[in-house]
Amino acid sequence: KGRMTKIKRKREREREREREREREREREREREREREREREREREREGERERREKRNRKKKRGIKEGKEEIKEHTTLVDSKKLGRKMATTCYATQCGTNVRADITLLIV
Repeated sequence: KGRMTKIKRKREREREREREREREREREREREREREREREREREREGERERREKRNRKKKRGIKEGKEEIKEHTTLVDSKKLGRKMATTCYATQCGTNVRADITLLIV
Protein backbone atom coordinates (compact mmCIF):
# COMPACT_ATOMS: atom_id res chain seq x y z
CA LYS A 1 0.00 0.00 0.00
CA GLY A 2 2.69 2.52 1.02
CA ARG A 3 4.74 1.95 -2.10
CA MET A 4 1.80 2.56 -4.48
CA THR A 5 0.84 5.91 -2.90
CA LYS A 6 4.51 6.98 -3.10
CA ILE A 7 4.61 6.15 -6.83
CA LYS A 8 1.26 7.89 -7.43
CA ARG A 9 2.46 11.00 -5.60
CA LYS A 10 5.67 11.00 -7.66
CA ARG A 11 3.68 10.74 -10.93
CA GLU A 12 1.34 13.49 -9.78
CA ARG A 13 4.29 15.81 -8.99
CA GLU A 14 5.79 15.03 -12.41
CA ARG A 15 2.49 15.87 -14.15
CA GLU A 16 2.21 19.11 -12.12
CA ARG A 17 5.76 20.13 -13.15
CA GLU A 18 4.92 19.38 -16.79
CA ARG A 19 1.76 21.54 -16.59
CA GLU A 20 3.79 24.35 -15.00
CA ARG A 21 6.39 24.18 -17.80
CA GLU A 22 3.57 24.28 -20.38
CA ARG A 23 2.04 27.36 -18.73
CA GLU A 24 5.46 29.03 -18.70
CA ARG A 25 5.93 28.31 -22.43
CA GLU A 26 2.46 29.75 -23.12
CA ARG A 27 3.32 32.93 -21.17
CA GLU A 28 6.56 33.24 -23.14
CA ARG A 29 4.68 32.89 -26.45
CA GLU A 30 2.22 35.56 -25.29
CA ARG A 31 5.07 37.93 -24.39
CA GLU A 32 6.63 37.31 -27.82
CA ARG A 33 3.31 38.11 -29.54
CA GLU A 34 3.04 41.31 -27.46
CA ARG A 35 6.58 42.35 -28.46
CA GLU A 36 5.71 41.69 -32.11
CA ARG A 37 2.59 43.85 -31.84
CA GLU A 38 4.67 46.60 -30.21
CA ARG A 39 7.22 46.46 -33.05
CA GLU A 40 4.36 46.65 -35.56
CA ARG A 41 2.95 49.74 -33.83
CA GLU A 42 6.44 51.28 -33.76
CA ARG A 43 6.83 50.73 -37.53
CA GLU A 44 3.40 52.29 -38.05
CA ARG A 45 4.37 55.36 -35.99
CA GLU A 46 7.69 55.63 -37.85
CA GLY A 47 5.86 55.59 -41.20
CA GLU A 48 3.42 58.20 -39.92
CA ARG A 49 6.30 60.41 -38.77
CA GLU A 50 8.03 60.15 -42.15
CA ARG A 51 4.83 61.03 -44.00
CA ARG A 52 4.35 64.06 -41.73
CA GLU A 53 7.95 65.22 -42.24
CA LYS A 54 7.61 64.83 -46.00
CA ARG A 55 4.40 66.90 -45.94
CA ASN A 56 6.12 69.61 -43.88
CA ARG A 57 9.09 69.71 -46.24
CA LYS A 58 6.69 70.23 -49.15
CA LYS A 59 4.94 73.07 -47.31
CA LYS A 60 8.23 74.80 -46.50
CA ARG A 61 9.37 74.51 -50.11
CA GLY A 62 6.04 76.07 -51.16
CA ILE A 63 6.65 79.04 -48.90
CA LYS A 64 10.13 79.68 -50.31
CA GLU A 65 8.88 79.42 -53.89
CA GLY A 66 5.72 81.37 -53.11
CA LYS A 67 7.41 84.58 -52.04
CA GLU A 68 9.28 84.83 -55.32
CA GLU A 69 6.22 83.83 -57.35
CA ILE A 70 3.86 86.24 -55.69
CA LYS A 71 4.37 88.95 -58.31
CA GLU A 72 3.47 86.57 -61.14
CA HIS A 73 0.26 85.57 -59.42
CA THR A 74 -1.03 89.08 -58.77
CA THR A 75 -2.98 91.29 -61.08
CA LEU A 76 -3.49 94.96 -60.47
CA VAL A 77 -7.09 96.03 -60.18
CA ASP A 78 -8.37 99.58 -60.27
CA SER A 79 -8.74 100.52 -56.61
CA LYS A 80 -11.87 102.60 -57.34
CA LYS A 81 -13.49 99.44 -58.61
CA LEU A 82 -12.62 97.69 -55.34
CA GLY A 83 -13.64 100.68 -53.29
CA ARG A 84 -10.93 99.99 -50.73
CA LYS A 85 -7.46 98.60 -50.34
CA MET A 86 -7.54 94.86 -49.80
CA ALA A 87 -5.50 92.78 -47.45
CA THR A 88 -5.55 89.38 -49.00
CA THR A 89 -3.68 86.13 -48.94
CA CYS A 90 -1.78 84.59 -51.80
CA TYR A 91 -3.74 81.40 -52.50
CA ALA A 92 -2.08 80.84 -55.82
CA THR A 93 0.98 79.24 -54.28
CA GLN A 94 -0.50 78.31 -50.87
CA CYS A 95 2.36 80.29 -49.41
CA GLY A 96 0.08 82.07 -46.97
CA THR A 97 1.83 85.42 -47.42
CA ASN A 98 -0.35 88.39 -46.59
CA VAL A 99 -0.41 90.77 -49.53
CA ARG A 100 -1.44 94.30 -48.56
CA ALA A 101 -2.32 96.19 -51.70
CA ASP A 102 -5.14 97.10 -54.02
CA ILE A 103 -4.81 93.84 -55.91
CA THR A 104 -6.75 90.64 -56.26
CA LEU A 105 -4.96 87.39 -56.64
CA LEU A 106 -5.54 85.07 -59.48
CA ILE A 107 -6.05 81.53 -58.32
CA VAL A 108 -3.88 79.65 -60.75
